[in-house]
Formats: sequence, structure tokens, C-alpha cells
Amino acid sequence: MAWNHNGSFFWKQLMAIRPYFQLSVKTVLRGGQNSLFWYDSWADSSMVFFAKNEAVVGPRAVSVAAALRDWFHIVPAPMTLLQHWFFTTAQTTHLTSGPDTLIWKWSSQGQYSSNSLYKRLVSAGKTNYMYKIFWKFKITPTVKVFLVLLSHRRILTQDQLLRRNINVQSHCHLCQQDVLETADHIFCSCPFTVNLWTRLNLQQAVVTDLSSLLQYLISNNQATSYTATLIATALWGIWLERNNRVFRSAGRSNDAVHNWIVQEASLFWRFS
Repeated sequence: MAWNHNGSFFWKQLMAIRPYFQLSVKTVLRGGQNSLFWYDSWADSSMVFFAKNEAVVGPRAVSVAAALRDWFHIVPAPMTLLQHWFFTTAQTTHLTSGPDTLIWKWSSQGQYSSNSLYKRLVSAGKTNYMYKIFWKFKITPTVKVFLVLLSHRRILTQDQLLRRNINVQSHCHLCQQDVLETADHIFCSCPFTVNLWTRLNLQQAVVTDLSSLLQYLISNNQATSYTATLIATALWGIWLERNNRVFRSAGRSNDAVHNWIVQEASLFWRFS
């Protein structure tokens, strides 16, 4: 559907709340013809986020069905994180027939109610505050977006793949243990990662769960500090190393990953 930004006062007020509406509904795909790839939350809100904050190649008003048929011409480059997300999602998205439908995300029945909207508005303040701090960090936009996805646990670790009915073997490619790969394990309890945090002199980042780590990251209200840049870069570097081992079978040593993190953090700090 084309949205006209001109019109009556009433229409302009409706347009003003459109972004929140997009984040509050989820598209249930059938044929994929009447859902927009970049704007409708057919998988999660990450595509909407990328469309607003990163360069988009090709037409923005492309349908999900058209995008899945011709993904090469619409995927931004060199957005490695987005490409990885897209490849995995496209492989597990199966269209059928019929019109797509919308469900309300903030109620268990999938139907809108003023009570569910009120509860969501009351609870959303803390999350939005976290995003605002992430966006002040001296890091690249790609890493900022990664932190947003990470805080939502939207990165495709093994537990998330299982939730999408993708069969995977429980194995951590960083420490080589046969454990279910979760965000908590990769970034907090994995021996490979714990060693990195210690070598980076960030023992305070050695916690039991990701939520505590992210809370520590924003707790000092020093978004422009080098420590924040270093932690954010380390999280990004750990995820890249994991992906290199999973998709390319090209793992690096702990020393090499440590040196890469320090070098990248210094560049982010100097030029961001």
C-alpha cells in the first residue's frame, strides 16, 4: 500500500503513529503478495530498522514474494550481518497461497486491545532508552544495529534456529564443546570468550547472562567512553568469529581475535 504523507490533519496524525503500528503488528505470510519486504514485520522488526537506517538497493516497495524470488538485486552490500540474516530467513520461508494477515504482537490472542497497548507503552521506556545509548557509541552503524538485534536476541544462534524448526546439532564452534549454542553461552560463559574478556582487561564483562552484560554496557551512561567501544567491538568480533567458523570453517586463534578487536576498537574510537 502506498502511503501519502500529504492530506488532512487527521491523516497526518495517523501517519505519525505509523512507525509504532509497524512495530506492534506481525505479518503472517501466505502468498506474500500484499506484504512489503522492507516495511512489514513478516519475520521481525529488523528489516524495518535496516530500511530506515541503512542504504537499500532497489525498490523499497517490493513485496515479500518478489524479494524472495529475486533477492540478489535488493540486498544491500556490503551489509554482511543483513545478508546472513536474509539467507537464513529466505531458506526457511515458505509461501503458500491467499492473502497475508496481520496479528497484534502485544496480546496472546493476536488481537488489538487498548489494555495491551497501554501495558506495552508503559514497559517500552527502558528498552528505548537502551537503543538510544547504543546509538551514541563510537562504533559503526553496522555494529550498532547488531547490538539492537542482540538485545532482542534476534541473532541466529542454535537455540533461535531450533525455535524456527531448523534442526541443528548442539555444538559451540568457539570452545568446541557439545553444548546448545545460546547468546548467553557465546558472549558470556564460553571459555573462548571468557579468555578474551580477561585478556582485554574487561573482567567486569564476565557475567552469567547476556542481559547483565548489556546492562553493564549502558550502566555508566558513558556512551562515548573507550570501554563502551571496546566491549561493543568485542561482541561484534566474537559473533564474526563464530560465523567464520560455522560458514567458512576458517577459525582464528584467541590471539588473532584479540588483536583484531583491539585494532578495530581503536579505529572506531578515532574515526567515529
